[in-house]
Amino acid sequence: MMFLVQKLSKNVLFLIFPFLINYSSFSQINEELTFTSSDPDIGLSATITTPKDESISSAVVLLPVAGPTDRDLSLGNHKYYKVFADGLAEQGIASIRYD
Repeated sequence: MMFLVQKLSKNVLFLIFPFLINYSSFSQINEELTFTSSDPDIGLSATITTPKDESISSAVVLLPVAGPTDRDLSLGNHKYYKVFADGLAEQGIASIRYD
């Protein structure tokens, strides 16, 4: 668990300083999926981001925040959760984020 915490603490920079990220260096796979909630009339959509080489060491669920937002936590032109998921994938950590 300490290993995961250390990796996650390094990735906090992605949330605070997104302009420090070299987007072209990431090698991840984003897969879209849909599933139903406990109420079969309610469908949900999600994105799973994994390392391209599929060497997954851990996984996290990025939960939506309160208020109207999307799975990428888009604020203005920036997609905070997408950037965070890409950074996690770069460190071998899979993630799922949903609407």
